[in-house]
Amino acid sequence: MKLKFRYEVSVGEMLTSISILISLVGVLFNWYQDRQIVIKKQSTQMKELSIKAFSNVLSWKDLNLHFDDKVEVLIEDVARSFANKRNNILARDIFWKGITQIKNELDYEIIQKDLKTFHFILLSNGLD
Repeated sequence: MKLKFRYEVSVGEMLTSISILISLVGVLFNWYQDRQIVIKKQSTQMKELSIKAFSNVLSWKDLNLHFDDKVEVLIEDVARSFANKRNNILARDIFWKGITQIKNELDYEIIQKDLKTFHFILLSNGLD
């Protein structure tokens, strides 16, 4: 049994080969364009999430500054109360009640604005 090769190529075989090559190039080009669109969409989403995260950090900062302002007012009120009544136990209780109330209000605002968990959305999309 002897193998024989023909060195002839017909026009139909050439056209078939060329059409397969053109189809392959077209598929690869479309795949590349689709991949670029997906990458652009993901980068836009990450930019939006980063902007949201940054604005949430600024909101958190503002809430903490507001907390400091409220505590300062509370301390002044407790100091005035202590100066008038000279009762350190009453001043301590008034301060503790006030600071707890202010902290609870701050925690409620943080929960309402969903500031504690905003970064999980950003991290769930990948660290890269």
